[in-house]
Amino acid sequence: MNLGLCVAVLFSKVQYMETTTARRNVQGLVDIRIGEIIRANRKLRDMTLDQLGTAVGLTHGAIKNYESGRRTVTRERAHALADVLGIPPRLLNPDAA
Repeated sequence: MNLGLCVAVLFSKVQYMETTTARRNVQGLVDIRIGEIIRANRKLRDMTLDQLGTAVGLTHGAIKNYESGRRTVTRERAHALADVLGIPPRLLNPDAA
């Protein structure tokens, strides 16, 4: 492989990594914001992590991961959480119309 081709391949891989990392960073920020919404609404209803988890069939740890932004809320979970918290599901997942 010649040097020009090696540089082009390396540059292309770096661009891919930067784009992928940027997407992950944006998704991470979205997950954090959604977690803040879950936490605020849970506290507004004077619910503990255990109470919310039990109401939606999840563990205390799973709810904590959603609230901290470490897990992305799926469409199905958005509906379950929204029903218990009394908020529109689309606040937790834009695909959950």
